[in-house]
Amino acid sequence: MPAAPDVSPPPDGVYGGSTAEGYNALFSLTNGAFNTAIGWESIATATTASFNTGVGAGTLALNNGDENTASGAGALLLNTTGAANTANGALSLLFSNGSDNSAFGDRALQNNTTGSFNIAVGSQAGFNLTTGDDNIDIGNEGVAGEGHTIRIGDLANQALVFLAGIVPMNPQAPDRLGRQDHQDLQERRDPREQLAQRELQDRQAQPAQQGQPDPQDRQDLQGAWRQSCSTITAAPLSLALAALYPLAKRHLLSEQQSARITTRHSWSMRTVFTG
Repeated sequence: MPAAPDVSPPPDGVYGGSTAEGYNALFSLTNGAFNTAIGWESIATATTASFNTGVGAGTLALNNGDENTASGAGALLLNTTGAANTANGALSLLFSNGSDNSAFGDRALQNNTTGSFNIAVGSQAGFNLTTGDDNIDIGNEGVAGEGHTIRIGDLANQALVFLAGIVPMNPQAPDRLGRQDHQDLQERRDPREQLAQRELQDRQAQPAQQGQPDPQDRQDLQGAWRQSCSTITAAPLSLALAALYPLAKRHLLSEQQSARITTRHSWSMRTVFTG
């Protein structure tokens, strides 16, 4: 049987645990190991770098750092010595030479240069960040030079927030809501939410009893609470969160200060607020 003809030109392949496919992919590698480069000029100048993955044209093209992962054309293209970065999206972390950054989205953290330990999620998330560290930008372009800051959403695009299990807090008076917040909340409260609150008040006022928790009792109380909360819509952030405040505060006070609360009542209320 005739031998199979050679392929011309010969394909790219595996080199010392590394894999390359594409024009000049891993072109300069010498001692580095366990890199994967797929695409035009992917990880092209790395010599001793190891454990990098580049998928897409120009990914990690100038890199010689370790443990970077880039997916999307131009991701981490200009990184040279930064390590442990993750860039998923075209041009994400394009100019970065920092370390331990995570960018998910088209052009996410594109203009970061030396910043490290930043997290950006969303198209152009953290786009404006340059040198700051330890930022988290989700759906927000961030601020140049900013550090140790969390930004979620953009006032130009989002008006409401719904976070399960979060109660409102006033920095000036953490245990109180503003008078206007109380008034607005009372006007917007759904009757079913009021019913759930009254039921909790009645339970707290009952004398202590011994015995096992009543599963049906707990289920009824939890159902009333979830049904009431599902109706809180089209309200400002402070009002949406404030809907949880009265019951949560009363629950905490009852556990900490009242010896009369029974095991059955405590279990029911914990299920409401954590379940």
